[in-house]
Amino acid sequence: LNTDAEGRLVLADVLWYIQDRFKPRFMVNLATLTGAMMVALGKEFAGKFSNNDELATRLFASGAATGEKVWRMPLAPEYDKLIDHDVADMKNIGGRFGGAITAAQFLQRFLKEKSTPWAHLDIAATGFDSSKSEINQSWGSGWGVRLLDELVASFHRSPHVDEIYDEDVALRRKMAPIFKKHLGTDASLDQEVHEHLRHVQEGSQLWEI
Repeated sequence: LNTDAEGRLVLADVLWYIQDRFKPRFMVNLATLTGAMMVALGKEFAGKFSNNDELATRLFASGAATGEKVWRMPLAPEYDKLIDHDVADMKNIGGRFGGAITAAQFLQRFLKEKSTPWAHLDIAATGFDSSKSEINQSWGSGWGVRLLDELVASFHRSPHVDEIYDEDVALRRKMAPIFKKHLGTDASLDQEVHEHLRHVQEGSQLWEI
């Protein structure tokens, strides 16, 4: 119905292809998709749409850590029905209101496995000509690279936290008698290890999936 809403058609094909070819654990797509997103959130936050609370939380935390901030927007059947059509399978636009949401609903229809965690980031306002900041000094800032790097890193950090903690404590317990004998001090350092890694564990509890 709208040839200016062609980007979501290409993106829908990409989403389906990625699922069919690679069977991903989760998917995140970024797109300068809608002017409606700029109207809704301005230039400070990208709009975040997700079918999975865990992934949405990870993205929020990664955005806060990197300065590439995201704000969650709704997905709901009430919005999805706005792209229904009497003749075609669906429309590529949903009317004047909630345009960023109906664009996301369109993309969600192309999830081959509905249980696959997925997030769509509408970066129309943050990807180009966004507000100047420490991490954005140009018209096209490469917005999202830091965010995705931190997101991937969070998956690799969290599964090993307990293992690292256990190994460190075991080593310090093994060395404690030696320290005590030669240094004349009680070198039971379990509490020190615990305090050293506590902030890592606390930061990783959300990431256990």
